[in-house]
Amino acid sequence: MLVAFYHADGDVVGMAWWSKQVVYMWAEKLLVLYVLQSFALTYIQLETEVAEAHERTQKQDACTSLLSIVCDAVVQLDSEYRIVEHVPSLANVLLHGTGTCLKGVSFLQFLPEEQEQLTFQQSLEPSSGSGASMFHIHTKDSMGICTCLECFLTSFSSHQ
Repeated sequence: MLVAFYHADGDVVGMAWWSKQVVYMWAEKLLVLYVLQSFALTYIQLETEVAEAHERTQKQDACTSLLSIVCDAVVQLDSEYRIVEHVPSLANVLLHGTGTCLKGVSFLQFLPEEQEQLTFQQSLEPSSGSGASMFHIHTKDSMGICTCLECFLTSFSSHQ
């Protein structure tokens, strides 16, 4: 059996006559090495993704802890402005009572005017700044009374 050896640029380096058994043996070894390399690369990629996710979680937890010191309520919204988790303190601020679960409710429903909703949505858009911002909005509580809220915004990606 004639076997040719090539460089990556396509030049023939050399040729040799080998028996089929030798060629099959080397082919099996190369296949095993290729499979092991694929597994190793996949493992390294997964480890990296897990480490990055852990780091993101730690940063988010630290930010949430800091915000909870200075804010009456810390609320996480999804991409459609729905409240992600039950936040009793938000329900209390909006006079719904701490027992009322607002999880899954669109935060936009607490903004009385369409212009206020638009301002809120624009304030949440990612900016080229530091990643944190502050703005004011007017909300409507359960009794229909408008209240001015000072909002602090920080964004976290969910690579998810």
